[in-house]
Amino acid sequence: MASDTVLTAPPTATTPGLLLRPWDEQDIPAMVAAYRDPAMRQWLRHPVATVDEARQVIRTRRADGDAGAGFHFAVLLAGSRVEQ
Repeated sequence: MASDTVLTAPPTATTPGLLLRPWDEQDIPAMVAAYRDPAMRQWLRHPVATVDEARQVIRTRRADGDAGAGFHFAVLLAGSRVEQ
C-alpha cells in the first residue's frame, strides 16, 4: 500500500466516521503527547519521547509503506482539521 493512501470508515449509529491517513510532520506534537500516556506506554516496545524520535518513526513508517513492507496510519475523526 502506498504511503499516500487515505482510507475512510463511514459513521455508524454508534461510532463516528474515521479517516486513516499516513503520519505526517503535523502529527508530531500529538504523537509525542500520546506516547506519554501511561496506559499506552505499557503496550509499547519502542516509546517516542522526543520530536526527533517522532520524526524518525514517521520516516521509517513511510519507507515501510513505500517498500510494501507495512502500513501505518494516523486515525482521526472524519472532518477533523488535521486531515490532508
